[in-house]
Amino acid sequence: MLYGFFEKDFRISEVLCSALALIVAVFFGGATAVRAEDQHGRNLAQQAFVFMNNHEPARAVPLLEEAVALDSNDWYCQFSLALAYSELMQPTKAFPHYQAAWRLD
Repeated sequence: MLYGFFEKDFRISEVLCSALALIVAVFFGGATAVRAEDQHGRNLAQQAFVFMNNHEPARAVPLLEEAVALDSNDWYCQFSLALAYSELMQPTKAFPHYQAAWRLD
């Protein structure tokens, strides 16, 4: 019953979402372009997130190091790298990334 309701109103909700996105973009000063480096860093962080969730920090570290090298001001990548080093029992490598994440947040 509900599935049919949502199926009929899908087009209306799609239009409303598009209108809401336009209003938000105008309200916040328009959309900004995403640089290719930023997107690559985000992709690396997403791949590392999968490894961290599977308890494989050793596989996440190279990805996160590359993401941090691309954008050292990304607190999420800094914090994720600190967590990965912590899980690998390497506190001396983790500590600077915890500090960087704390400053950036």
